[in-house]
Amino acid sequence: MASFCRTNPLKARELILSLSNYFRGTLKRNDDFIKVKEEIDLINSYITIEKARFGERLSFYCDIEDRIKDYKIPSF
Repeated sequence: MASFCRTNPLKARELILSLSNYFRGTLKRNDDFIKVKEEIDLINSYITIEKARFGERLSFYCDIEDRIKDYKIPSF
């Protein structure tokens, strides 16, 4: 992230927002279970950060049916 501050400030901003979203989501948990849609949001934040590091070497695809997004699962 630090390297993007000089080379691509907009990308650095995006990564900082993803990191803050990830931290907020993981720190506010009071339960061992989380809704699928909330977990996917956290995973997407994490993947954004990792893609900045690994570039095209990392690909991620998520296909979740809308009907299960409110189901609770163990958190990551």
